This record gives sequence, structure tokens and C-alpha cells, in this order.
Amino acid sequence: MSKFALLLVVSCLCLLQVQANRRTCEQLNRICERNQQTVGTDDDVTKYVNSDCRRRNPRWRNVTRCQLERAACELSLVKCGELSCPNIAKALGR
Repeated sequence: MSKFALLLVVSCLCLLQVQANRRTCEQLNRICERNQQTVGTDDDVTKYVNSDCRRRNPRWRNVTRCQLERAACELSLVKCGELSCPNIAKALGR
């Protein structure tokens, strides 16, 4: 019984951490979007990612700097996935 209770507690803590990470990503995205007019919608990284993903998938739609930041945050903190073109598209709901 104590192993089950311990497993339940650890599971609950993991779920709470995922929710906290999701809130962190949402907060970072709000800050990015607030400053987007000042710093622009793309940079060298987004140009590289868009070019590379378009080479792999001709139907690729360009992502902005803030979208890429949101996808990277969600993939690293929430889903523990790699930053690949298919994963970026999934994280952005495409």
C-alpha cells in the first residue's frame, strides 16, 4: 500500500510540475509577443529553421521568432521532445 501511495504522490508532483512549466512557457510567449514590434518577427535562427524545414517539407509555413520560442519552450519543458520540424509543427498545432 505504501508503494502505491508513494507512486500516487510522485505522479501528482509530476503533473504539477508540467502545469508550472506550461505556465512558464505561456508567460515567456506573452513577453515575446509584447516586444515583437521592437525586435521583429524573425531573426537568423528563424530564417534558418524555416529554410531547413521548407527544404524537408515544401508545405512548411514560416514560424515567427515568438512561435519558435513557444515551441522550443513547450518541447523542452513540457514534452521533453527534440526541436525538429515535425515537433515544432505539432507544438504549434499545425
